[in-house]
Amino acid sequence: MESTVAELMQYAKELTVLYVEDNNSIREDMTYVLGRFFSLVTTATNGKDAVDMYQLQKYDLIISDIRMPVMDGIEMTKEIKKINKEQVIIITSAHDEARYLLDLTNLGIDKFVMKPIDNKTFLKTVAQSCRHITYEREIQRYKTNTEAIFRSVGEAIITVDNDMKIINANNAVKTICGKVPENIIGNDFNSVFSTCTNSCCETLAETMRDGEPSKKSRLECCQSHKTSVVNVTTYPLLGNNGKHYGAVMVIRDDTYTSMLETELKQRREYHKLVGKSEAMQKVYSLIQSLAVVKTTVVITGESGTGKELVAEAIHYTGERGGKPLVKVNCSALSEGLLESELFGHVKGAFTGALKDKTGRFQMAEGGTIFLDEIGDMSLNTQLRLLRVLQEFEFERVGDSIPVKSDVRVLAATNQDLKRKVVKGEFREDLYYRINVMELHIPPLRERLSDIHSLVSHFLDKFNLRFKKNIQNVSADVMKRFMGHRWAGNVRELEHAMEHAFVLCDKPVITVDDLPANFKERAEIIENTPEGFLLPDERNKIIQALEQSRWKKNKAAELLGVSRVTLYEKMKKHNIK
Repeated sequence: MESTVAELMQYAKELTVLYVEDNNSIREDMTYVLGRFFSLVTTATNGKDAVDMYQLQKYDLIISDIRMPVMDGIEMTKEIKKINKEQVIIITSAHDEARYLLDLTNLGIDKFVMKPIDNKTFLKTVAQSCRHITYEREIQRYKTNTEAIFRSVGEAIITVDNDMKIINANNAVKTICGKVPENIIGNDFNSVFSTCTNSCCETLAETMRDGEPSKKSRLECCQSHKTSVVNVTTYPLLGNNGKHYGAVMVIRDDTYTSMLETELKQRREYHKLVGKSEAMQKVYSLIQSLAVVKTTVVITGESGTGKELVAEAIHYTGERGGKPLVKVNCSALSEGLLESELFGHVKGAFTGALKDKTGRFQMAEGGTIFLDEIGDMSLNTQLRLLRVLQEFEFERVGDSIPVKSDVRVLAATNQDLKRKVVKGEFREDLYYRINVMELHIPPLRERLSDIHSLVSHFLDKFNLRFKKNIQNVSADVMKRFMGHRWAGNVRELEHAMEHAFVLCDKPVITVDDLPANFKERAEIIENTPEGFLLPDERNKIIQALEQSRWKKNKAAELLGVSRVTLYEKMKKHNIK
């Protein structure tokens, strides 16, 4: 029974089922049983209702009684098979007359469960059907993917059977390998490529031997009419029974790969900001757009969201990337010191000015200056900054000679500058001058799906720093992370992971390794009768559903709750 349940958990979780039964008691009981495994269970009380429902929405599996009012199971099966002859149907019945079985067999039904229903037998039959559906879909998906690959003109595709006979080859084989597809199909692969350096043959042989994909990069190809460098990837071909019946080899010119690698490398420079959520993808795209212009940018967001990393990404991926990036924390210095730091001073400008000092704007010449916490800058310093932005020049403290400046200004703040303008704490003219483009970094609580990626990133980082080999965090730890408020955002998560690394002496970080505030907050969440509690709960659920494309299993995983709890919350908040 345990193996059957495990099989259902594996194969039924993404499937839908239509259960047709006129007996209310049986229908309710079996709906509850099926609901443990399937993503959606829909019921009907007779065959006609089932056909009507099927016309509106297709189901992966249909389970139906035979004798029912209005339309029986046999007529229902006939109608549904007219719509989809491949539909998988399981019949349950208290009647085993030969005429029923013969009619159903002729309709392609080979799964029967006799009443009264024994749960063990019933679930075993359902599990077999779910496995069959999944396998068929995998095969269909493979066929579709193969056809799509063969339509590609940029890659050479060669398939072989278990005897290394070439089954098929596309037109790109002629361009890349120098072989005419029609001339090599049906021949032995090793013989056709006998004059090669054997790299392709060895890669294919590995897949045939191990049954696993294999990839070799930057191989020298001398089969073509010209010497080239290629990437070779091989995949096993699997039949319905899971057994290998050959392999497919994809040969790609490395020129295209190099272009992709360059693009990915540039993208990784943005990815010091770890995260794959839709919100962060928008941030990456905006960074890419802003990197190639000189526009002043204000980076906004709560403390710990990574505003400084965004500034680095904008600078280093733009044309000024080879020039200096100078950072100034405006909240860490008094008004006088900040002016001196920004613009420099001459000897004797004030008490203690014993020699000339070069300011940060001069240090950043040709590059970028990053003004962190610009909202804390005094009004006088704001006025001097405004002049730099408008006239592209400044004066050192104690000097009247203007100094030309070619510096891009990036600013950051966790404050509401517009509100500070209203209160007279920030110059309105400077506000509109620097706020040419605003780049907002969303707080961590609005992109919970990024926590998994961030945890993985910090595992790598701290394993290197502490010389440990911690492989993961426990499910309970991840649940606490998903339920935390994250007032300190990514920085708070980083500190929590660092704290855990100091204490952890096991391969997996557990709750005992976390800071105390995480444990206490998690207990509040766990002890809540509702199952879980998040601020702005309805929006959090909708966000998780949208990120998972409304796949409720994945949405529940993102939220750190069970699927049942998610359904309850969706019902509570009227989310459809």
